[in-house]
Amino acid sequence: MPAENIVEVHHLKKSVGQGEHELSILTGVELVVKRGETIALVGESGSGKSTLLAILAGLDDGSSGEVSLVGQPLHKYGRRSAGKVAREHVGFCFSVIYVNSYP
Repeated sequence: MPAENIVEVHHLKKSVGQGEHELSILTGVELVVKRGETIALVGESGSGKSTLLAILAGLDDGSSGEVSLVGQPLHKYGRRSAGKVAREHVGFCFSVIYVNSYP
């Protein structure tokens, strides 16, 4: 039987740089997506949406935390296999919407 939770993310953190130059991109992300669910990531520019999607697609690594796709920890797939699993089981749609305000 296929995994009920297609995506699971627990305590995910992503930072770049070190020491006083360290910048936190993601801090303590928790996410569970069940098979058949559709979700949307919404947030301000620079809030980590694309970084989270890159990690879920196997294109980037988190600094700490757990990420599972189809019931298996992402690190067990390896970079090439993780991308294949993400393509076959998880759909990503990147959209940029510009909101114009008129006085």
